[in-house]
Order: sequence, then structure tokens, then C-alpha cells
Amino acid sequence: MRALVAFLLFSGAVGVFAGRTTSFSRNLQQVTYNCTLELACTSCPVGCNATAVGSCVAGDTAGRFRCMRCQLLPNANNTKQNLRPAADGSCGCAPGWYLNTNASPRRCVICPKDSWCPGGTESASKWVTSGDTGIVACPSLMVTINPGANNRLMCVNQPGYSWIKPVGQADPSVAVCAENTFSTGLRKQPNCTACPSGMKTNNGLPVINFSQGAPANYANAYNDGAGTTTRVSAEACLVPPGWYYISSNKVVRCPEGEYRTGYVAANATGANQCVRCPRGTTTFASASPEFKYCDVLVPGFYWIDSTKRPGFGSPPAGNPPQYTKICEQNFYCPGNYPSDPDGKTACPRNLWTKNVRSTSAADCLVPPGYRLPTGSSITKCQNNPGEYFPEWRRTTEADVDKCKTCGSGIMSDDNEPINQFALDSTGFAAAAPTFVYAPQTSASCYISQGQGMSTNMSDPTQFRATTCTGNTYGVAEKTYELRVNPCKDCPANTFTNGTGVCGNSDSYRAPGGGGFFDPRACCTRPGWGYDGIRAAVCAQGTYNPADSEPADKCRECPPGTTTALGAVDASSVDNINDCKFTLPGFGVQAAAELSSGVITAAGLRECDVGKFSVGGEALAAGLTNCQPCPKKRTTRFSGATNGTTECDVCPAGMGTTNAAGTVGDCNNCDPGFFGDIGREGGDTECKPCPGNLVSSFNFYINGSANTLDVGVVSEAGAVSSQQCLLQFAAIETGNWFLPNVSALTLTTVALAALSTDQKCMDACQTDELCQFFTYDYSTTVCQHRKASGADATGSVKIAYKVLAGNGLGLENRLAAGKPMEAGSGVFSWFNDNSAAAIGETFTVSPAPSTIVNCLTACNDEPTCAAVVLTFTNDAATTFSSCVLKRGVLSMPSTSPGASDTANKRSMVKYRTTFTTTVKPAF
Repeated sequence: MRALVAFLLFSGAVGVFAGRTTSFSRNLQQVTYNCTLELACTSCPVGCNATAVGSCVAGDTAGRFRCMRCQLLPNANNTKQNLRPAADGSCGCAPGWYLNTNASPRRCVICPKDSWCPGGTESASKWVTSGDTGIVACPSLMVTINPGANNRLMCVNQPGYSWIKPVGQADPSVAVCAENTFSTGLRKQPNCTACPSGMKTNNGLPVINFSQGAPANYANAYNDGAGTTTRVSAEACLVPPGWYYISSNKVVRCPEGEYRTGYVAANATGANQCVRCPRGTTTFASASPEFKYCDVLVPGFYWIDSTKRPGFGSPPAGNPPQYTKICEQNFYCPGNYPSDPDGKTACPRNLWTKNVRSTSAADCLVPPGYRLPTGSSITKCQNNPGEYFPEWRRTTEADVDKCKTCGSGIMSDDNEPINQFALDSTGFAAAAPTFVYAPQTSASCYISQGQGMSTNMSDPTQFRATTCTGNTYGVAEKTYELRVNPCKDCPANTFTNGTGVCGNSDSYRAPGGGGFFDPRACCTRPGWGYDGIRAAVCAQGTYNPADSEPADKCRECPPGTTTALGAVDASSVDNINDCKFTLPGFGVQAAAELSSGVITAAGLRECDVGKFSVGGEALAAGLTNCQPCPKKRTTRFSGATNGTTECDVCPAGMGTTNAAGTVGDCNNCDPGFFGDIGREGGDTECKPCPGNLVSSFNFYINGSANTLDVGVVSEAGAVSSQQCLLQFAAIETGNWFLPNVSALTLTTVALAALSTDQKCMDACQTDELCQFFTYDYSTTVCQHRKASGADATGSVKIAYKVLAGNGLGLENRLAAGKPMEAGSGVFSWFNDNSAAAIGETFTVSPAPSTIVNCLTACNDEPTCAAVVLTFTNDAATTFSSCVLKRGVLSMPSTSPGASDTANKRSMVKYRTTFTTTVKPAF
């Protein structure tokens, strides 16, 4: 059978092929297609390939033909496209293509998007009769991904829809994505994709039923209208109002007190945070989508203006607007949706709150120092009698209408502060407190001046006040706190009901007959004194007449006086006239002025240095009881009281070790000795001038220095080593000679036996009247200058300048800044009527006119050796004039002539002893 069919097909094909014209393509355009029914082509179908063997065959014995291979046709892009044999034997377009019969030539065109093409001839059941044929539109809201769809199942869901698979031969269909889902489409997604957790498509929030008690405006809080239909991608999933984005496509609710408006993309500004409600406000619940839901008061806050709050009326002024303040003290603000329009309620009965921002009526309390009478407002605790209360109390507490009592006779003051707060300028905090004062603790309870405090015998926990009288005294001033502070007994031997000053009770007694408040109310009797502990008879040297303030104090006797020794009887120390004995170290040193035994300003005084008084002598006119120290001694201070132990030094310039007087007595120190002015106790010695203080004087001649070493000596009665001066000195350094201008034989004495300069100097030292020596090295002759006569005439005097030597007697010189050649300020005096012949006379300017000026001029002039002073009489009482003298300074010589002054050396002597009056007074 298979062989027969093959044969017939082959035979038919050959027959057809053999009988066809070669102009098939032209005939194809002209011959009408005649296959009216499937498998009923009565001739070779149009478009069949006439040139290919077997392309057109007899389909059955009735003479119908089938095309097995169709002719090539150009497509829309002018490329060749095979027609395909259809089921009815005709030649049509391939599935996914359609035959454009209006084109010339006709051609197959690819099926357009959003439709499908089954292919075939124009008689196919799905083709239309004219125009572009073979195109079937996809079902509503369906699309194709690309052109050329060849069946209905290639129609897919467009974005925003899900694909519904067909049942049987029905067309597929789509369904729009529900709220909060999306679909990118084009993939036959059977379901839309849900948005990430919490994210919503626009207007995709559901209506939420809040808990019972929510305000009316919360009823449709999230009813934001119909959702959008453009849910074509994940970008349609937004952060909904009242929510905020955290991470990983996750959103959470805005907490209570915050809100966020609008649907926004996760990456949009503000998507990741909510906005806080204005201070003092919050929301009823979380996930609030708008500012108007910030209409809940935070407890402790109230509306500044109830007509201007979030979502109600225009906002208050300010940037940002301020809607609330914290609750003021003595008010409470419960918050939420208050019954009062502004949310603030005053505490009843004038009750207080401890601070600002109270939230409940339970915060309204009775403050410390107050009570709450039944049916009335709070009242402060009384001051008289004294009351107090230390704590805040609730109105329901027992005895809230009472305060604690201080005690019998005890008062209280409004002493202790209670903080009272106002709001600061922001309205959100308390300002610095002011204070209201009330008696809050026992520290406000007090007793008054002159009172004491004790406990009741029957109840030691209760206190009472007592007025202090009858030889007792109380507190000196108002005294606070409940503690035992009893009336104090007057000190021993004192009392409160005396006479005189003591009878002036008002001085130390509280006004209005109150109690005594000072121990001075406890008076002492005359002759007694109070030492802070007890009263006792006044001690020696004091007295108390108790007739004027301070009446309780013993008073010191006048300077230098005292009371009787060993007095124990108050009557002997109760009057100033009892101070009638001398005090040790004091005495009447001049004629005393006594009036009724009272010493006046010219009376007693402290004994001078060198005197002492043992005291205790009764005062009498003319009494002189400061005694001189024995043995010519002295004291080191005034007011000495013992002639043995305190008369323990010799006066300055005196001593006992080299005295010529009575053994043990103090006498002037001999020349060459001194007695210190600042001796220690027990020092009575005269000390020798320092023997190591030697100055060397040279006289250069014939190659020899001719050195003479000179020590120091002092005048009798010297008080310091500074008075130890050179025994001899050349006034100028070098070969110095003091000539005698005239009358040489009268004024000098040649001493042939003194053949050396040292012997010449030593002999002058032992001769009191020797003024200076001159030694001639060429003749080895010694001469001593002496005055003519026996040094008896005093109308003309010569004073030689004394030099200090090494380290001593420098005060005058150094203090004035004078050169080394200046004198010590000390002069060696002689009477000498022929003194004018000594030395060379010179003058200074201005010319000195007084003794002191003359001496000062010579002392300060380095070349001056002496001053010749003339008086109008031998007693030298009236100064007339003075002349300055100096010597001659020669250059050292190696071979001087016999009469050359360079051979002669002079040195003046410091005269320390006087047998006659030589030194004048000046």
C-alpha cells in the first residue's frame, strides 16, 4: 500500500509538472485560488512550486490536488520566503507570518507585536477576506514580547498584571496587580510580587481600626483613596506615610510622638526618619501619617492657646511655633485629651505642687509649714504659740489639719524657705526659685532674750520656755532649735539684785520685765572682779569700786602704783585710793604731786637706767625711792627692781679691772682701754685697745725705709674700740716734716741722748706736754715740741689731727665719703701761745668761723696737720679765730745735705691724758 501511494504521488507529480507552463509565476498572480474547502483543491493551488518534481499531486480519486512544495515569495524585507503547504493543500504563510494580499506581488509579513498569526492561505478560517490577513490580536491587556507570535499562548501579561492560563481552547487572560504588589510582566507570571515588608504602593495603606477611645479623627486615618494601577516594578513599592525606612527594604512604624507624611521612595530624602511632634505634644498611636495627629498633650504640658494646636486653627506665632508650656507650680496637667480646653487645672484649696510639670491631682499637697483645716484652704502653722511641720502631706493623711507644737511659751518664726518656681522664658523649664518662708522644722522654734529652755518633768519629749530671774541669766538673743538650754546660774559670788550699777537691771534684762540675758547682769561686789568663770577678790595692783562699767572687772592701778602686798580683804581693793604703794621698778623721781593719795601725771614713773626700786613703799609727798646702783654700776634697762641682780654692768667707758679707785667699783677706763657701750650682763671689765692693730710709717733716706711701727691708744673713759687711735702719725704719707718757722730754741727741746728715731718717739710718748717729735737723720738729733711756759696759758690752743690707723676709728671718715688721709674726727689738744710758729699756714674757702667749722675743715683736708685757735681769754670761753697748719712733704733723698729738710722726720702725738684743762667746750 505504501508503495502504491508513493507511486501515485510520484506519477501525479510528474503529470502535473509535465503539463504546466513555464510562466508559472505570472499565472500565480492571475489565477484565482479555488480551494473553497479544505482538501478540495480542484487544480494545483496558487503558489505551488511548478518547477519542482512532486510539488503538486493528486490528493484523491476525485481529482483534487495538494501542493507539497510552495513557491518562494519575497517578504517585506525583499528576502525570499517559502510559502508553506497548508492542511487543505493550498500554499500559505508560515505560522507567525501573514499573507499581505494587497501587496504586489503578495508576500508574507511577520506577525506584528501584541498579536499572533496562525499562517496559511487567505481562505483559512482565521483569515479575513481583504487587507492584511491572518493577524489575530492578543486578548485585552495582553502583549507579545517580540513580533512573529504564532499562537495565542504567546500572548503574555503586560507589566502591572498577572497571567491567567487558559482552560481548553479559551484564550489566556490577565488580572491587574492588587495594591501593595507589582509585576514586571512579559513572563506569564501567574502571581504579582508582594512589596517588601511594610512597603506599600501609592495609596495602598488599609483602613486601620484603632482601639476604643481613639478620637474621631482617627476613624479613617489611613483611608487615602483608591490605589494606583501602575504597579509595574519594585519602584512602585514606597515607604508609606507614618512609616520610615530602616534598611534592606524594611520599614517600621513612626513611634508615638512622631509622624511622617506622604508616600516616598526608600532612597528619597526624609524616607529614613520621622518628624518629632512639637514639644509637649505626642500622637495617639504609632504610625501617624500627618502633623495634625500631634494633638495629644504630653502629661505635664498644657496648650498655650487651645484654638491654635496641631490640626486645629492657625498655628501660633514664632518659628517654629510653640504650642505648649510645662505645667506651672500649683497646677497639674494630665495630658492626653484633657477635659479642660487648655489642659491645665489649678490645685484645689490653694494646695501646692513640689515643682513644675505636675501631671495629676495627686501631686497637689499641703506644703511644709502649713496645715489643711477641714473644709478650708491651707493655712500656715502658727507662730504664737509656736508651731511647725516638716513634710509635704497628702490631703488624706491623718491630722493633716494640725501642725506640731514647739512647746509651752516657745514661739516660732517663718524662717525656712520653700521653693517657689515660675517658668523661664522658654516655657519649658523652671526659672531660678524664689522662696516662701514658713516654720517647717524645730529649727524655727525659738526662745527669746532672757529665756531658757528645758523639758517637762512629766514628758521629756516636750519642751518649755522659762524666764530667767533670781541670780540666773538666759540666752543673749533669740535662739532657735528645740534643745535643752536652761537658765544659767550666776557665777559664784555674783548676784542680780544688788545696788549701784548692779541695780540697773534694765541694762541686761529683756524689755518688759523679761529675764536676764547676760552674765554681766550677775554683778560683783566692790573689791571683787569676774574673770569669766567666777568672781574673786581683786588681785594685787587692781581694784574695783563697782560704780561704773565695766562693773564686773578689776581695774589696773595707775602706772607705778599697786595695792598693799598680800591684800585679801575686798575693802582694801575697792577704791583707786587703795593704789597707794609704789610698784617695783617705779619711784617718785621728782617732787610728787599727790592729792588725797592719788598720783597725778607728774607723779610716779619708771626708774631710769642705773637706778632701781623694790617697790611697796607708801606714797608720800617728796618721796624719791628710785635708788642708784651700788658701786657705780648701772642697769641694762629702765624699771629695775633689784640692786644686786639687775645692777650688773659698769657704765660705758668704765670698768673695774684697771680702775685706780675703790676695788670693785666702776671707774673710767684708763687710756689705752675702753668699756663697751653694749655690754652683756655681768660684764664690768675695761678691755685694752687691740695690740695687733699696728700701722707702719716709712721715711726713705740714704736707701733705708726707716720704718716705725705705731700702735693705738685711747683716751680715758673710751666706750668702744673705735676710739683706739694711732699714738703717733705722719699726717701725709711719705717723708713728712712739720717745721717750726721761728723761735725754734723756745719751742723745741733737743734731746741729745735720744740717738734713734724709735727712742725719740718713745720719749715723746712719756712726756705729757710733748706735742710731736722731729728726728734729724743727718745729725741723729731728736727734738720734742713743747709749749713755752708750763702749758698753763689757755688763750691760744693748738689741736693736732689724730689719724685712725688700720681698721679703727673710721666712722667719721667713711660716713662722709672722705679720703684715707682724712682724720678720725679726734684732735690732740695743747695750750701753746707760740703755736703760730708751727708749720705752714694755709687757708680754705669759705673761711671757718666756729670751732667746729675749723676742726671739720682740718679733719677733711688731707694736708692739714693742726688748727691754732685763739680765744679772748685764758678760760677759752669766747672763740676769736683759727688758723690751719700743714707740714712739708719731701721726696726721698739718697744724699741730703746736713741742713736739708729731707733729713728731718716729724710725727704728731695723740694726747690721751690731761693734767690741766686744755680741751675747750664746743
